[in-house]
Amino acid sequence: MQVYCLPQIISLGNGKMFMTYIEDEGDATKRISQNRTKLMYSIYDGSSWSNPQPVLDDGTVDFEPVIAPDGNGGAHILWQNGTTTFGSDVTLDEMAAGIDLYYTHWNGSTFNNTAAITSNNQNLETGYKIASSGNNLSVVWQVNTENDSFGLSGTNTIYRKQFTNGTWGNQETLASGLGIVNSIDTTYIGTSNVAAYTTTGAGSTDVNDLELYYFNGTSTTQLTNNDTPDYSADFWNNELYW
Repeated sequence: MQVYCLPQIISLGNGKMFMTYIEDEGDATKRISQNRTKLMYSIYDGSSWSNPQPVLDDGTVDFEPVIAPDGNGGAHILWQNGTTTFGSDVTLDEMAAGIDLYYTHWNGSTFNNTAAITSNNQNLETGYKIASSGNNLSVVWQVNTENDSFGLSGTNTIYRKQFTNGTWGNQETLASGLGIVNSIDTTYIGTSNVAAYTTTGAGSTDVNDLELYYFNGTSTTQLTNNDTPDYSADFWNNELYW
């Protein structure tokens, strides 16, 4: 166990569960320390957990997995994956530029539809969430102009990419020029993909200015406007909580 292992478990139905976590590959003959984090999974079949295996062992770093059931006994997985192996003198800026969002699908027996959601754009993607409706998927995430993982300096942009009819669409911008972004979430209401986020808006770093915004699929509405911070936007059963 280490600070970045982030274990997660979801139900697959029929008494089965699916778990992911980040493993620290301590064997220096396999990976040098700058590349040793590895995304692992294990499946509970109703009586025992399977021997953990890598999701995608390409020899590069893995961080921050997010998982969601697909409703058919499988699971969607989204995580930060290194696009290159790092040298022992790698800087944090170089690491940020060498990490992208990756997606894969566990169909109940194997992984399929593995794809890079982002391409190396010199910025680290954070705050990402994934939602599904049937065979459709939506991924939202945040990028900071200064590669500040806390999003406190520079400005922040929220992006979205959707998977429909078996193909990933183009990257869309949902909001840009934002101050602090505290949270992002997305879901499907009917066939429409929607999103919500809390932000201080353009030019502000005062957390008391955190307000809630809702994107209905075509336009954005500010839902709160008060003197206290609104944060932790979260969809649950087609309802929005914060």
